[in-house]
Amino acid sequence: MRRRTLPVLSVGWLLGLLSVANTQPVQEAKHVGLLSTGDNPLTLALRDGLRERGWIESSNIILHTRWTEGKQDRAQAMAAELVSMGVAVIVAPSAGSYEEARRATSTIPIVFCTHGDPIGTGHVASLARPGGNMTGLSLLQDVVNEKKIEILFEAVPTIRRLGVLLNPSVATAATNTKAVEHALQRLNRTAVLVDVRTEDDLDGAFEKLRKEKADALFVIGSAFMYLHRYELSRLALQHQLPSMFPFIENAQAGGLMTYAPDLPDNYRRCAGYVDKILRGANPADLPIEQPTVFKLVINTRTAAALGVMIPPTLLARADEVIE
Repeated sequence: MRRRTLPVLSVGWLLGLLSVANTQPVQEAKHVGLLSTGDNPLTLALRDGLRERGWIESSNIILHTRWTEGKQDRAQAMAAELVSMGVAVIVAPSAGSYEEARRATSTIPIVFCTHGDPIGTGHVASLARPGGNMTGLSLLQDVVNEKKIEILFEAVPTIRRLGVLLNPSVATAATNTKAVEHALQRLNRTAVLVDVRTEDDLDGAFEKLRKEKADALFVIGSAFMYLHRYELSRLALQHQLPSMFPFIENAQAGGLMTYAPDLPDNYRRCAGYVDKILRGANPADLPIEQPTVFKLVINTRTAAALGVMIPPTLLARADEVIE
């Protein structure tokens, strides 16, 4: 009797499990838009951050990537395309992408990773309570730019006219330029402002710096300046301009120096905002974080090529010296 009953109970139990499993809702993958310059170490850091939080691509999350490749005119159409797809979140890391994403939607959450001035641009109400559909990490550009100028002048005290390279199409260009001009006025120095929008503008920009007799170069950060870091370093060296760049990667590419946040760390932390929003958080209530790691990087190979003697005290403070 028992030998006949046990198999029947086992089959019934298995059928019951199958019935329950068939009635359980299948978790749908979350769709997230990523609008950036391209697939580079920074976007890889973002993807690592998502994976660390349990979001596996092509499983429970689908990333719809749109790469501008540094061409700002592509961003508007790409942002509109992501909105039309109805993605749950748009990750727009830098100024060239988050501004276009903001114009494309006021309802879909937007996460930025490197905002230079979220309050000054009117993108958020405050750091503690952003209040709209945008949140993420700020770079403290106004404060950091003044610090960068102090470091550059410490390295090269003879600077009188500082060439300032910027992309005017970036949302934070105006506020960053004001911060730089304020710092130079305090030091009784002159700024030579030069606009760069595309790669075709680079040679002409450096020629203008030469004609205006700029003694050194200060580059205001944007996705364009990151993407073209090797060309910028080459031109700065060619024109014998001691340079302060916006990103660590610029100095690693041959620029003289930088004092900057750890961008991969910012992008990895950016994934935390995506995670919280996908789990139901409101971007209006997620406080904007600031960088936790800043690094002073000095390229002594470039200094030697320029004939610049970096003070030993400054070298001792550097977090990384490229020899």
